Amino acid sequence: MVKVDDYLQIRLLHRDGLSIRQIARRLGHGRETVKKALVEPTPRPYTRTRPVALPKLGAFVGHIEQILREDQTAPRKQRHTATRIFQRLRDEHGYAGRYDQVRRYVAAKRKRERETYLLLDHPPAARVECDFGHIHVDFPDGRRPVPVLLAVWSYSHLPFAIALPDETTGSVLHGLTCAFEFFGCVPAELWWDNPKTVAAAILRGRDRQLNYHYASLASHYRVAPLFCMPARGQEIWVATRDDTVLGFLSLRGSWVPLLFVHPERPGRGVGAALIDLAKGLRPHGFGLRVHEANTRARDFYRRHGLIELESTDGSSYHDDAPDVQMAWLGDQPLAYLRGRIDEVDDELAVLLARRVALTAAVQDHKEVGGHAGRDPEREAEIVQRMAAHVPSLDPAVLATIMHTVIAESLAAWEKGQH
Repeated sequence: MVKVDDYLQIRLLHRDGLSIRQIARRLGHGRETVKKALVEPTPRPYTRTRPVALPKLGAFVGHIEQILREDQTAPRKQRHTATRIFQRLRDEHGYAGRYDQVRRYVAAKRKRERETYLLLDHPPAARVECDFGHIHVDFPDGRRPVPVLLAVWSYSHLPFAIALPDETTGSVLHGLTCAFEFFGCVPAELWWDNPKTVAAAILRGRDRQLNYHYASLASHYRVAPLFCMPARGQEIWVATRDDTVLGFLSLRGSWVPLLFVHPERPGRGVGAALIDLAKGLRPHGFGLRVHEANTRARDFYRRHGLIELESTDGSSYHDDAPDVQMAWLGDQPLAYLRGRIDEVDDELAVLLARRVALTAAVQDHKEVGGHAGRDPEREAEIVQRMAAHVPSLDPAVLATIMHTVIAESLAAWEKGQH
């Protein structure tokens, strides 16, 4: 197998003036291999020409894909674990294979589509980020907003700005050409948010259908056109000292998905600094998740003013680890907590509607429907299963809640019968 080192030798010999025939003889490679190395700096990785055969699972992949697509827009706690997907395939579609096949497929699928967190560290000449801003200009006929194309190097933060008549594709191409002339070079990557004049359509992940003229410009300059993830609202703040990364904090809305401190830098104030940063950036409050067994982290957050709101079995997350939801209530605790309640109520409304609909559907398949056909053993099993997901909630309280939910669902069904 030809490796990167082989490609390097080939390209260096060609730089020194050797012909393709001479390089092939000296290194013992075929001429076609030498030609490929002169076109591309690294060997292309092996790619499958056809998907991996799934003799038992293959017929059910469509159902899995549909479930995962629906999970992308569902509230976090309503998303499917691999176990639940397996149960649905078995019970609803007659899947006779093993759970492990489903688990591996779901894990691989989520790994490919999972958002990746990268340190904001870019090598020189690698990346330019572009976007439009606006300024107000006083013209003879009055003040009007004028679009300004901004292009900034990610490494040096060297900026370029040019006022343009509009934000059409023609203006974008003219502005970028002027930027490259101003910089005197072209980056390896050109990053945008997702303007329609550049990305005609947003596909899966970071894939885009490029505007034809923008794609032509990228091909001409040999620059990779890349785009941010849409609608993420993600912020990542990195703590460094003397070019050494000490930790980082990620924020999405009022939620902290990650707060990480380098394992060799504990107890040096890095975590406290990141928490203080989060408080400054989110003065109205924020929440986060911590593993229940991580008592050290829980104590740390409590010392910094966070409170524990709820405990779950972690089944709504990929790691399935029991967790504790914690929150800093901010400068208006009542408003923050009411906001969290509103989020839960919105999810609860959807769940209750589904519960009522399913309760109605199952009555037609029971020997006796309605209140007369209630099954106390079945209802006790439901409460026991739910209690396993929320160990902090008293089973007696759950039983009371579910009794009311089932009773009202049956009442709605009986009313519909009349």
